[in-house]
Amino acid sequence: MKKIVSFILILVLGVSIIGCSTKKEQASLEDLKVMPQFELKSVNGDKVNNEIFKDKKLTMLNVWSTGCGACIEELPDLQALHTEMKNKGVNIIGIVADGIDNEIYALDILRKSGVTFVNIIPNEKFVNDFVSRITVVPVSIFVNSKGEIVGEIVIGSRSKEGYKKIIEEILKNMQ
Repeated sequence: MKKIVSFILILVLGVSIIGCSTKKEQASLEDLKVMPQFELKSVNGDKVNNEIFKDKKLTMLNVWSTGCGACIEELPDLQALHTEMKNKGVNIIGIVADGIDNEIYALDILRKSGVTFVNIIPNEKFVNDFVSRITVVPVSIFVNSKGEIVGEIVIGSRSKEGYKKIIEEILKNMQ
């Protein structure tokens, strides 16, 4: 019995630290240098496209899934980070990887988590161009005002302070 409980605890801890797997094979995010062109809608029905990057020094794109506990747990920290960093030229955008099939559930999760930053629902083209490159969630990438991917890809969840350090380092390297 102790072995079973130990195994379950290790499994839960591993998923919490690393993230939730979404796909087995795909093109790599590392191959992507610029965000693909997109015309999507937010969970609130607003139109969102690549223009969302142009007025910010840096945008953090956090790809998450409705079935990923680590993703949902970090949403309040992302909201706090968004509130703190938005006046410093930093934006946070959520991308609901499984949003095509779970839009209402995603909206419910966001409301319960107190999230007000933009979260977008991929369409089939965006899934093919971008989301299909992601093997685990949560994953975060950083984009400058031109839509170019900058900094390192962050796999797994982080605390507000953990993400803040990463963002500050990217901003410093962009100067």
